[in-house]
Amino acid sequence: MVVVVNNQFYQSGILCGSYLLDPKAVSFKNKKDYFISIGDQAKLLKIKTKVNTNTLEGAIILKYFDEELLSFEEWDLLDQLWCYLIDMVEGYLKEGQAETYFPDQPIRISFKKLPGKQLLFTKEGKEKSKWVLPEQLFLSVLLTAGFTFFEEIMAVFPVNYGIEKKQIEVLLETF
Repeated sequence: MVVVVNNQFYQSGILCGSYLLDPKAVSFKNKKDYFISIGDQAKLLKIKTKVNTNTLEGAIILKYFDEELLSFEEWDLLDQLWCYLIDMVEGYLKEGQAETYFPDQPIRISFKKLPGKQLLFTKEGKEKSKWVLPEQLFLSVLLTAGFTFFEEIMAVFPVNYGIEKKQIEVLLETF
């Protein structure tokens, strides 16, 4: 069962959350201070008129216990990154592997099926990092966090991610 902890989704060591870049951000010395959790509706409503919904910038925080797979350092076009990740999950479930680049950064991520219901997550940017993750738990947390991202953004901003939400629902039913 996926549980919510501080507006992030957690299950058996896997944590995933979405953060929107505050449009008032002027310096990135402490990146975490310039991002707003998508679960913080009050703060999102305060910045609603300042956000360009054509370029929703933000970060996906993805951790496996104490290891950061994705962090505030890799902020990008958040809605597009979520779409890419959901498409990756779909490709992974069909082919056993998938890869993509971040929308606006030279960062490549890939998923590869391993024996024993494991998944190899690789991130290549400034450095190359690899993690072996429990497949079902990882995909469940990732898809649930993605669904909630689209749902929360639609609750505040005049955007429609109905197709993406439906894609996630279908994927969640497949495993």
